[in-house]
Amino acid sequence: MANLKFILLAPIAALAVSACGLTTPVAHLPNNKNEKDIVPQVTGHFVNLDGAKVDLTPASGTAQVLMFVSETCSVCRKETIGLVADRKVRGIPKNVVFYSVVLGGVTQDAADWRSGLSVDWQVGIDPGDNLFRNYCPEGQTPCMFLTNPSGTTVKLIGEHSLKEWEDITGAWVFSLGGI
Repeated sequence: MANLKFILLAPIAALAVSACGLTTPVAHLPNNKNEKDIVPQVTGHFVNLDGAKVDLTPASGTAQVLMFVSETCSVCRKETIGLVADRKVRGIPKNVVFYSVVLGGVTQDAADWRSGLSVDWQVGIDPGDNLFRNYCPEGQTPCMFLTNPSGTTVKLIGEHSLKEWEDITGAWVFSLGGI
């Protein structure tokens, strides 16, 4: 049955890829992702809880998880709680940088998000929600950008498992030594 699906869908997929003019080679895509999920890396900055600007350009060889969240988003809260629990059990990978940007531009909301959910990574705001509007025009949260160490960025909207994040970034498994 799987072979029949492949035979039927392969010509359609080939036509769609050639029509789009996409340049990302299939061999370099994260597991279970296709060309439409690959997006440009988020560039710019947000403001952390200390009022300092945080540059979102990932350092070479690191993975980055950027989460745009809303204080009223139950999925955002659920995924953040899951990530906090996972990091407590498995450690904090050295080569993965995590960011949560709380929408609405209110520093106290971001501070409440960090303390209320025991977040141990940088949390801040995007004044005017400009980054969110530019990179998440759908207007839905959570809106996440996962950049693997080779620089490929995948955008996820809505609920996704931590296992899927790990598969995309390829980071949790090989980086836990020497925390």
